[in-house]
Amino acid sequence: MLDYLARAGEARISEAAKALGAGEAGLKDLLTRLKARGLVESTPRRTWKLTGEGFRALKGLGKKASSLGALPAWTSLLALLPTPEYRALLRLTLAVAYLRQRAPSLGPMPWLGAYGPPGTGKSTVGEVALALVGGRFFDVRAMTPGEALGRRRQIPGGGWEVEPPATLAGPITVLDELGEAPPELQRALFALVNDRPQVVIEGQELPHRAAIYATWNPEGREVPLPEGAKRRGLVLNTTLYARTLHKAFVREGVGERIRELLEALPSPWLDLAQAPSPSPEGVDPGPLREALYGLLTPRGRGEVPLGALRPLAVAYKALFFPDSEGALVEAAYDMALVLASRPGLLVPGWERTLQALRGGLPLEEPSRPEEGRAYRALMDERGRRNRISTRLKRLLREAYRYRALTPEEEEERADLRGRVEVLVGELEREASPLEALEADGEALAQAFEAFLGRVKHRLEVERARLLEEAKNLKAQAQEAWNLAQRIRALAYKDPEGGMRELEKRGMVKRIAPQALPSGPREEGESALRVMQGVLGAALVMAGRSEGWRVLAGAVIPQVVEAGRGTATAWEFRGEVVRDPATFLFHMAQHLEKWAGKLSQQADSLRLRAKA
Repeated sequence: MLDYLARAGEARISEAAKALGAGEAGLKDLLTRLKARGLVESTPRRTWKLTGEGFRALKGLGKKASSLGALPAWTSLLALLPTPEYRALLRLTLAVAYLRQRAPSLGPMPWLGAYGPPGTGKSTVGEVALALVGGRFFDVRAMTPGEALGRRRQIPGGGWEVEPPATLAGPITVLDELGEAPPELQRALFALVNDRPQVVIEGQELPHRAAIYATWNPEGREVPLPEGAKRRGLVLNTTLYARTLHKAFVREGVGERIRELLEALPSPWLDLAQAPSPSPEGVDPGPLREALYGLLTPRGRGEVPLGALRPLAVAYKALFFPDSEGALVEAAYDMALVLASRPGLLVPGWERTLQALRGGLPLEEPSRPEEGRAYRALMDERGRRNRISTRLKRLLREAYRYRALTPEEEEERADLRGRVEVLVGELEREASPLEALEADGEALAQAFEAFLGRVKHRLEVERARLLEEAKNLKAQAQEAWNLAQRIRALAYKDPEGGMRELEKRGMVKRIAPQALPSGPREEGESALRVMQGVLGAALVMAGRSEGWRVLAGAVIPQVVEAGRGTATAWEFRGEVVRDPATFLFHMAQHLEKWAGKLSQQADSLRLRAKA
C-alpha cells in the first residue's frame, strides 16, 4: 500500500483496491491503522497520500530482499520475541522451510513444535513463520484424515491415485492444537512428520515440501504422536518459561505488536524461490556435531536428529548468516536451545562448551528455568485440570456422534453428560481439591468408555445382522429375476417346460388330465366321419384314386381330437390354467417386480447399516 501511494501520489480507496486486487473494506481498515501510526493521511478530496514518515518508512522497508538477514525489520521482529528459545525455534522453522523448497534431498529435515500452557505464544510463532515465507494454518480439531493425507481420485483408465494434500505443499504447515486430534488423525499426521523428501501414502510416493510446525498442550504424553516422532523433530517445552511468556503475550501485548510489524511488509516477506541457492561447500559439521553429541545424555542421543545439523547450517548461511562457520555454530546453538527446554536431553554446562566454539562472536544466553516452585506447581496443577477436562469433553463428543441409541442408552448418555458438566465446573474452580477431582474424573472416564464400548458392540451386532439380511434379500431378488427371464423365454418356445419349472418350485400344481365330454354335435360329426370312411374304403377297393383322400379326411381329425382330450392340465391358487403361454408371461412380469422390490429393500438395509 505504501509503495502504491508513493507511485500514485494520492488515490481513492476504490482506485487502490482495483490496482492492488484487494477489497475496499480491508483497505479502509488498513489505511486507518497506517494513519494511526502516522504513515498516511486523508485529504479533503477523500483521497489518501503518504506522509513524510511514510516515505521514510518505505525507504527503510524496500523491496523483498533475497534473505531475511538483509531486511531491517527482521532484527526488529526477533527483538520482539520474548525469549532466545522462541527466536531459535523461528529460525529453525524457516530453515527447514527453505530446505524443503530449495534442497529437499540435502539431508534429513526435522519437524518443529512447541508445547506448554495456553497463552504462551506457541501459535504466534507459527503465524510469524507463515507471514515471513507463506504456507497454511490448520486447526487440527477441524481436520480429517483425508484433509491431512489427501483423498483418492479416479484417473482415466479406471485406476486411482492420491490427490496431493495441501499439508505437503508448504512452505510451512502449522498444525495447531495437535493434542486434541483423535487417534485415527494422529496416525495420519504421523506421516507428515517425516524427515525425508517424499511421503508414501497408500503405496504412492508424494513430494514433501512443507516444514511442519505443531503446537499442543501436553495431555498424558510429551508428544501426542506415535513413537518415533521424537527422533525426527525439534520440540520446545514452554513450561519452564511460562511466567515470562504469559507476561509478554497476555499482559504486555507482544502478540499484537508483532502482528503490527508483520503488516509493514507485504506477506510473505521473503520469496524462497528468490533466496540464494543452497551452498553446502565449506560447511563441515563433523567437529561441531561430535561436540554436540558429547553434550547429549543417553536419552538425548536417542531423540535428537543430529543428522540435520549440516542441512540446517546450509539454510542458515543462505537466510541469516552469510559466514559458513557462523552459520554452522548458530544452527547447532539454536538446536541446543530448543533441546535444553526438555529436561534430561543435555548435560549441565552445555552452553559454555558451545560458546567457546563460537570464538569472539557472542551467542545469546539461554533462558534460565523460572524460579518459584509455587508458580510451577500452579502451572502443573492447571495442566492436570486441563487434561481431565479435555479427556471428558472428547469422550462426550464421541458419545454424541451416535444417533441410533435405544431409550435406555439415551438416558444413560444424558446422565453421563450431566456428571461431566458438573465435574468440568468443579475443575474450573482452582480452590476445589484436585486429587478428589482426578479420582472422580478417572471413574467418570471409565464409565464413559464402558458406555461407548457397549454402544459400539450393539451397533456392530446390529450392523452385521442388517448386512446379512440385505445379502439374503439380494440373493432372493437375483433368483427371482433369473426365473422370470427363463419362463419368459419358455412362454414362447415351450410353455409346457415353463410350467414344469414353476412346478419344481411349488408355484403351480399338476392336475390329472381329463377327456373333454362329447356333446350331441360331436356325436353327429363322428357318424358322418364313419360314413365318410366307408365311402372312401369302397372307392379304394373300386380302384378309384380319390378314395384315399376321402379316407384320410375321415381318419386324421379323430387322431387330433384324441390328442386334445389327453393334454396336461395345471392349477394355480385353485384355478385351472387355461392358457399356459399367457400365464407364464404374466408370471414373469410379477417376478421381475418382486425382484425389484427385494433389491430396494436390500439397498435400504445396507444404508441403515452404513449409517
